[in-house]
Amino acid sequence: MKIYNKKGFFSGVLWTAAGAFCLYRDIVDSADFLPQQIKSVVISLLCLAIGLTSLIRAFSKSSTREDRIEEMDERNRLVRLKTNSLTLNILGYL
Repeated sequence: MKIYNKKGFFSGVLWTAAGAFCLYRDIVDSADFLPQQIKSVVISLLCLAIGLTSLIRAFSKSSTREDRIEEMDERNRLVRLKTNSLTLNILGYL
């Protein structure tokens, strides 16, 4: 299997490892409070799902092409620049 998106593969491995570790910790050291236990398991499963999706997309040639097009889209770059500018302004005022 060839990895087409190395950055996506690396982030997928990290998300999957974090989700698996958190799920393991939720099972081993379960909390006494049931809603907190359910919330922890749901968040762990969400991290695991994000990681597995990113891993699968890293091995797909067409998904990698879609990710690169989405990354280089002018609208997305403009939104990212404006968000970074706004964040810097807010931190400067604080």
